[in-house]
Amino acid sequence: MRHIVRRTLSLLGLVGFGCMAMAGAAIALDTCRGEMSASPLRPLPVPAVIGVDLSDNSPENAALAAAFTRGMSNAGAQVPGSSAATVKLRLSWQVLGSGGSSGGNQGGSGAQDFPQGGIDRQAPVIPDQKLFSGGQTLQPGLLVFRAEARDPTGSTIFWIGSVQCTLLGSENETLLYELGQVIGGAIGKRRDHVGI
Repeated sequence: MRHIVRRTLSLLGLVGFGCMAMAGAAIALDTCRGEMSASPLRPLPVPAVIGVDLSDNSPENAALAAAFTRGMSNAGAQVPGSSAATVKLRLSWQVLGSGGSSGGNQGGSGAQDFPQGGIDRQAPVIPDQKLFSGGQTLQPGLLVFRAEARDPTGSTIFWIGSVQCTLLGSENETLLYELGQVIGGAIGKRRDHVGI
């Protein structure tokens, strides 16, 4: 009997160690290969109900936001159902080298270019430009995707996450779903160059 108990405890220890190792492990994406970094600036409110800040509520943007939200939910983030969001995510992106060009496609709210450094003080949303429109297959390029978790008024930043990855060609909804999984699993936490 002691032998069985000891073996069971050893097995539980291995399972626990495996779960702890997986918590810090890379998340493999089918749509993009690269890495993620994130930094908490302030604790998230409790409960942290995460919504996506959309200034353009077009049907296309709403569908893309829904794909992103599904990914966050599947990663364990609490998303608005019957309750109101206590945290709003502002998203922005830039693609470098897409289609063989030296420039890139950019997105977010407002007409200003995505900044090359510092903190973006604009209110970016899920982009409505070429990269995320019409369900087209994405062209190879480096995607720089940024998420800021803010209070619902937008005045306080709780957390910033950044994904840099090479697009592997996929539909927009699939990409946003997978990005939602990455962001949803990391929101509020620190991540230093975690492979995706």
